[in-house]
Amino acid sequence: MTSSSGGFSGYRPYVDALYRGYGTAITRMLLEARSMAADGVVDVRLRVNHLDSGNREFVALGTAVRAESATRPARLFSTELAGQDVAKLLRAGWVPAGIALGISVAIRHDDWATRRQSSWGAGNVEVAGYTELVSHVRADARQRFHRSVAELGADGAIASELSLRIWEIEPSDGHRDHVAESTMFGTAVARFHRAAGPPTRSLTYLPLRDPSPSGGPDDLAEQHRRCRAPHPRGRDAPARGDEAGAGDHAVHL
Repeated sequence: MTSSSGGFSGYRPYVDALYRGYGTAITRMLLEARSMAADGVVDVRLRVNHLDSGNREFVALGTAVRAESATRPARLFSTELAGQDVAKLLRAGWVPAGIALGISVAIRHDDWATRRQSSWGAGNVEVAGYTELVSHVRADARQRFHRSVAELGADGAIASELSLRIWEIEPSDGHRDHVAESTMFGTAVARFHRAAGPPTRSLTYLPLRDPSPSGGPDDLAEQHRRCRAPHPRGRDAPARGDEAGAGDHAVHL
């Protein structure tokens, strides 16, 4: 079994289970957002909790949003970006298409050359076998990430996380293998506007510096009055009724 092409054996069922866990959590989050007549979910956080007996819990937590306009998106979107960053994307002519995933796991046997290079008597030398394993699993995770972006019909992506985890196993006496797991998460984005001017109106912001040496409450109120502008199109809607106003969806595998 292999999780990718090449000379590395891997954990394909394990990788498939990770994709299924993340995908189910994201899908259930979007279904709840749809029941609230939302257009998408922003500030999505993906989390995996290790439970007993080797089980895992996949959690997708985010905030449902709905635009104040007659134009509705064709499908719900999800993004790990915060609402402010989504507004910047829209102003630049880009829109989130969904969350893209790239996961790869590979295992490599510690051959004689690897054991010799990693021994205490080898000195400060590169362990070529470990370098090869890490380079392969990271490259494969990026390729899978690119495929996920293409499947979402996007034109590009904003990567938010590229993690690596390595551990060793001993299948039998005197034999040692190393396993590498690389995950890449991000937001796939699609272009909807190519003109020179911005497609949306300007955003509202408030400088956090003191407007005067006194810096009193009246000065701050006056600064806020002068900087106030129409609210950006769109308002946040909580995905669930908890204190954070967000949906917490867990999938146990």
